[in-house]
Amino acid sequence: MPQTSPYAAVLTELEPVVAENLDRHIRMAKEWHPHDYVPWDEGRNFAFLGGEDWSPEQSRLDETAKAAMIFYRNLVTAAFDINPDEMMKAVANEVIHFEMPGANMANFRKNSIIIAKAGIYDPRLHYDEVVSPILRTWKVFERTDFGPEGEKAREELAQFLTGLDEQATKFVDNRERMRARIAARGDVPIHV
Repeated sequence: MPQTSPYAAVLTELEPVVAENLDRHIRMAKEWHPHDYVPWDEGRNFAFLGGEDWSPEQSRLDETAKAAMIFYRNLVTAAFDINPDEMMKAVANEVIHFEMPGANMANFRKNSIIIAKAGIYDPRLHYDEVVSPILRTWKVFERTDFGPEGEKAREELAQFLTGLDEQATKFVDNRERMRARIAARGDVPIHV
C-alpha cells in the first residue's frame, strides 16, 4: 500500500478550513481595482510636489480585500496547528526573503527610496505595521509546539527581525536628519 506524502496529509487536513474560508470570502467578495486603495485619481498626493500627502483616511480598503486578508490569515493559523514546524519554516523563509511586488521593474529601487523618504512605506512601517502584527496573530514567538526544525526557523526569524528593527530605526533616524537639513535650508521637507 503506498504511503501518503506528509504534504498531501497537511493539504487534506487543511481542506475544510480552506472550504469554510473560501465560502465566506466568495459571499463577501466584490469587484475591486488597485486604484480603489489609494485615490491617485484625486490628485492630492505628495505634498513635496505641491499636493496633499496620502493619509490612511484616504484608503478605501473594501470588504473584499479585508476578507482576502482574513482568509489567508485563517489558513496559515490552521496550517500552524496542523504542522507547526513546516509552517514556521515557510513563514520564516517568506519574511526573511520578502521582496516588494515589482522589485524587478525598471527604476524600482529609485522609486522605493522616494516612497520611503516620503514616509509612505518604509522599513519601519514594514516592521511595525505588516510583519510584527501578523506574527503576533499567529503567536509565532509564544508557541510551544515546535520541534527542532521549527525552533531553528523561529530563531533565524528572530535574528532577522532584530536586524530589520535596527535597520528600520537607522533609516528613520537618517530620514529625520535629512528632513532637518532640508528645513534648515528653508526648503519644504518631505513628510507624510
